[in-house]
Amino acid sequence: LADRLREGLANLPNVSVHDIGTVKCAIVSFSAEGISTLYLKTKLESKGHCLGVVPSSSTPIDSARRRLPGFILRASVHYFCLEKEIDTLVEDVENLVMIEKEKVSPV
Repeated sequence: LADRLREGLANLPNVSVHDIGTVKCAIVSFSAEGISTLYLKTKLESKGHCLGVVPSSSTPIDSARRRLPGFILRASVHYFCLEKEIDTLVEDVENLVMIEKEKVSPV
């Protein structure tokens, strides 16, 4: 399920997945370009998603080396999560990114 979430988020424009390594855990770290991580967390939580935020200062060497944003969202995928819940999170991130993008560059 975590791989499903990573793949879904990675396919979204302006969204970056920050997980590295050949073996990945069930925590998916990501951010959206041009959108406050704390704002995104609040909006997603209002839709029922449970997310954490990690400051880049918690891993200063890695964050500087990889040029990570100041804060990163973390979604923990559990064995009892449903594929539909994963898909809904991806859809909600996509919708919020689109809404925020339209505010910056209206048609």
